[in-house]
Amino acid sequence: MKYAWIEEHRDQFPVTRMCRQLGVSRTGYCQWRTRAPSDRSMANATLDAQVAAMHASSKCSYGRPRIVRGLREQGVAVSHERVRNSLKRQHLRPVYKRPYRVTTDSAHRKPIAPNVLDRRFDGWEVNHAWVADITYSCGYNNLSNFNRQFKNKYNMNPKGYRQIYSKIIKAETAGMI
Repeated sequence: MKYAWIEEHRDQFPVTRMCRQLGVSRTGYCQWRTRAPSDRSMANATLDAQVAAMHASSKCSYGRPRIVRGLREQGVAVSHERVRNSLKRQHLRPVYKRPYRVTTDSAHRKPIAPNVLDRRFDGWEVNHAWVADITYSCGYNNLSNFNRQFKNKYNMNPKGYRQIYSKIIKAETAGMI
């Protein structure tokens, strides 16, 4: 890694000084430049290409066990550890699709509020139809959205909303809601 950095910056700085700063010998750097790649690094390069191809062909859904199984089916003798190292070198991670989970219980026996609006959002008198949305988080009722129809149209004072909001919070804490 250090030798590659020296090679990349050898036009900008003296090689001897970079070797001294990085704590490597100049002789080692010169031998690294002339030396052919090792058998292991060449094998790793071919394995990296095979692993990347299999990972891409699976739409990035295959992880280490499936890639090892697939390579062994192709006749490549490979261990789990080498495939894991190859995935780490290339920064490849499988992307799993989360399973669909039903979060709505429509078969409950609790009373259902009547549909008073009946999807009629226009034609109401002022202060006749109000909308509120209560979101539950961490076991507490938090009033997340408290809007009134025609609020923007008549530009109502938000002070009234704060008073209503504080009354609702007081009722919540008193256990009335």
